[in-house]
This record gives sequence, C-alpha cells and structure tokens, in this order.
Amino acid sequence: MRKYKPSHRPDYRYLLLQNEDRLDVEGYLLEFFGISGFGRLEFRAIEKKGKEELIRVERGMAQEVAGSLLISKKRIRIEKISGTILRIKKG
Repeated sequence: MRKYKPSHRPDYRYLLLQNEDRLDVEGYLLEFFGISGFGRLEFRAIEKKGKEELIRVERGMAQEVAGSLLISKKRIRIEKISGTILRIKKG
C-alpha cells in the first residue's frame, strides 16, 4: 500500500446495504455511472453475508452512490453509512 501524507490520504465511506434481490451492486453502479464515473468511486466490496452487503466508496461519492441506489427500481436498501467498518458492524 502506498504511503500518503495525512493531507493527501484518501478518505472512504462504508455503506451497509440490504440487497433483497441479491443483485450485483457493482454491475449496477458500473452501468449507472459509466466507466469513468465508476473509477472515481474507488468501489470495493468488503463483505457479503446473505442479503447484507458492505461496500466501500470514496468520501465525495458516497451521496451519489446512495442516491443512485435509492432511485433504482431494484430492491436495494441502505441501512447505514459510516466512516469506519467497526461502527457499521456494531450497530
């Protein structure tokens, strides 16, 4: 992993999703944002347990991802958005 100065360090947000249809969230976001927009997301699927899915996105794009999932006709619900994985898993 590359070392950054604290002011240049990337900041991420973690989203806990309830995926009722068990659809491919990564594929949906790629289709919605396109290739260049998806690159800016810095998307990473962290964990998947049954219908729950934990994903990581870049801080500035967290609201855009949340909005795109809300307007989709898919049954994907956002349970929680947090800055750390531990806070998401606690509550």
